[in-house]
Amino acid sequence: LGHLGCRRATPRAAMGCAPSKAATTEARAVAPSYRPTLASDEQEYAELSEKLFSNAGKARTLKQNEVLIEEGKMTLSFFYIREGEVSLIKKSADGTPDKQIAKRSKGNIIGEMSFLTGEAPGVTIIAKSPTVSVWEVEHSRVLAQLQSNPHDLGLLFKMMATYLGDRISE
Repeated sequence: LGHLGCRRATPRAAMGCAPSKAATTEARAVAPSYRPTLASDEQEYAELSEKLFSNAGKARTLKQNEVLIEEGKMTLSFFYIREGEVSLIKKSADGTPDKQIAKRSKGNIIGEMSFLTGEAPGVTIIAKSPTVSVWEVEHSRVLAQLQSNPHDLGLLFKMMATYLGDRISE
């Protein structure tokens, strides 16, 4: 069993996760001009996210420059940003200054890769706004909630898949 309590799937190559260039081109040709979502608009999506994360998480407020997640240090939570902005910082191994690689703000999920993969975070996340409000969602608590409510499980993984897809296209 994997760390989410699911049976491990077949190797990625066997699942067709790396389509050929022809298949990718064909998929683009028939792709709709909009992406269907579980919500009809951004406001409804935000309300669904807030509901899901508030049920499984606890409110937390950070002050400017407070570290939320530390690179390489295991975390037992992921976070939904309710208000404010954070910076994702890649620590330097060679003594050069650390590098800000991205910013995230209201409506973004952070720390979800550790939840999905069970690995330590690859970046440090620091509050950049004077205050940052988040829902802190403990892995064990959200897993218990999702096991008892399959609809929320679908919503969470749809949100994460959409979010990760958007990140890849950045």
